[in-house]
Amino acid sequence: MKHDIINTIVNLQITFKDIELKCIGKIDTACSVTEPFSGSPVIIVEKAVLNQNIETNRIIPYKALGTQGILKGFKADKINIDKKVIDKDVYIGIYDGLIDPQFKAIINHNIVR
Repeated sequence: MKHDIINTIVNLQITFKDIELKCIGKIDTACSVTEPFSGSPVIIVEKAVLNQNIETNRIIPYKALGTQGILKGFKADKINIDKKVIDKDVYIGIYDGLIDPQFKAIINHNIVR
């Protein structure tokens, strides 16, 4: 389902249990990270955005520019991108470092396709 999201820099809202997280994200056509068991797409978010401890129950492997690693993660209850509800299962991978000064999340492009 097409979501008519045309910008690559977007407002991202993640809901998990009673926690609502907001940040600026970038839709990245090179990002194809998926949760290995379900195959669902992953949004990579800076740990600082979480501003609290969230229980993680997934280990998500990734490869990027010759590096590889593992992210702790969880399944989001709800995702909004530029105020549009995403009707797919989406996992959140938590990145310990800084992603970029302009945005705090990298969004798998398959989420908005």
